[in-house]
Amino acid sequence: MLFSAKGRIRRRDYWLWSTGILIVVVIVLFGIAFVTRNTKADGGAVSPAGILLTILLPFIYWAQICLQIKRWHDRNKSGGMVFINLIPIIGQWWAFAETCVLDGTKGANTYGPSPKGIDTTHRTF
Repeated sequence: MLFSAKGRIRRRDYWLWSTGILIVVVIVLFGIAFVTRNTKADGGAVSPAGILLTILLPFIYWAQICLQIKRWHDRNKSGGMVFINLIPIIGQWWAFAETCVLDGTKGANTYGPSPKGIDTTHRTF
């Protein structure tokens, strides 16, 4: 779920996973702040907490990018739209609206079946 950019996810799942990642980041940062506050400055020595953060950050960023790509896919748009985040202010607001607020494509689209299990090909009248 977190490290593959293939497929689609619902808004609910995007919010849950993103919130979970945020909680992990906050816990790690508070842990690092606590460890560095309670240790003596050692003239430029690298702290184990800093090493841990350096190791974790690429995984955290990759997971968040993959989640956003899946939301773009749910909106039937290319995962390359994730680069819209690089446009200051407007890009982040646009990405937020598209991935966090707006509903995905009803039924299957170019990127796979509906994550909600909705199939628009079989209708009953």
